[in-house]
Amino acid sequence: MSPEKHSYTVVRRMSHIGNERGFNLVEMTIVILILGVIVAIAIPLYVNSTKPGDKATAEHNLQAGARLYDYVWYNELAAQPAGPDGLITYRNYDPPAALKDSDFYRAHGYALVDAQYMSIASTQMQWAQLTVGGGSATSGALAAADLSDLYLADAPSGYSVQSIWKGGSQISSGSQIAHDWGLFALKVGVVDNMYYWAGGWQPNPNNDYVTLIVLEKSGTAHYLTLKNGASLDNGTFAWDNGSGHPPDPVAEGDTPPGGDNPPGGDTPPGGDTTPTTPTTPGGDTTPTTPTTPTTPTTPTTPGGDTTPTTPTTPTTPTTPTTPTTPGGDTPPPQEFTATVYNVEPETLNLQSKGDFTLFLEFPGGYLASDVDPPTLGCSGAYAIQTNVCADHKLSAKFYRQDLLNVPTGNDVVLTVTGKLIDGTRFVAFASVRVINQ
Repeated sequence: MSPEKHSYTVVRRMSHIGNERGFNLVEMTIVILILGVIVAIAIPLYVNSTKPGDKATAEHNLQAGARLYDYVWYNELAAQPAGPDGLITYRNYDPPAALKDSDFYRAHGYALVDAQYMSIASTQMQWAQLTVGGGSATSGALAAADLSDLYLADAPSGYSVQSIWKGGSQISSGSQIAHDWGLFALKVGVVDNMYYWAGGWQPNPNNDYVTLIVLEKSGTAHYLTLKNGASLDNGTFAWDNGSGHPPDPVAEGDTPPGGDNPPGGDTPPGGDTTPTTPTTPGGDTTPTTPTTPTTPTTPTTPGGDTTPTTPTTPTTPTTPTTPTTPGGDTPPPQEFTATVYNVEPETLNLQSKGDFTLFLEFPGGYLASDVDPPTLGCSGAYAIQTNVCADHKLSAKFYRQDLLNVPTGNDVVLTVTGKLIDGTRFVAFASVRVINQ
């Protein structure tokens, strides 16, 4: 009896299900429309909510990249042989050992300070090697100076990603990433085949310059051009799927953005001069702002003659033999770059009141035990505890709530600074995921 009753129950139930009413076409259409409206509202709101964070992260990463380039310049390049034009270039004739074992180094005798090089200098940051080229040369005066041929980055032969580097290793390459802007976003891009100045891209055959670009996910690019360890040009522009280019050229007679001529007393690119210094002796006028001693008017030559034609005091300042920073500052004291090889945890929540730990490694010749703990800082936070792990390795703990002006994002660069007990300074960089929830 039980099996028959069970069978009858199942059949009856199946019959009942078959008679149930489902959604008709109109109801399904209404549901789909409602979902579409929700998505149409939610996605822009989400994108807009992430734009401020992306902008802050891009600016932060660009500054960190530029700062690391400055450290490399002053501590690894400033003493290098001058290039063909008499200037120190972004080439290292005694690079890290990993770069000496390359076909390029064996062929040329130097290594370019490019994305691969910088990924060795800062193992936690991700660097992208970019190229600009193939765009049509433009004619006419695009800037105050005669800059020869200027190049605009025009699609499809404008910007392209050649490779992505981290810790000295190539993590992405090939034609499939050439225009993968999502992969490139928020990484520090290095352009060394050309450089941007005063309204256009110029060839960079001697590697006198380097231009850094960091792209927001929203499509706004931030750029900075460096020369002799100092900033020459900077700004933002619409990426436009790889076909955009930086702002319009400066007006005739204007100096490059920022009001400064290229650092180190050099003339602007292209060999054009922008005289702002005193003229040479021999009747020329005295500068309006006396930055050097003026020609004396009281002393006379024997016999009562007037002021000698050959002044006894210098009137024309000599070109500095060492690079200077903007404002005429001298290079920083002895410094070196350390490496952050691990971060725990990998994601930092700014709302959390816990701590995080950085693991640093120091190059040969520098001992972890020589670090002066009170000087060890990370983006505004100071170490609450340090531990020597090995001769050249150190761990340091920081409170998350002590971090200052750190944006949110997946590839946020934290700057670590400190001193050894003898006063020698060091810097390191860590790339981490930062949230605020």
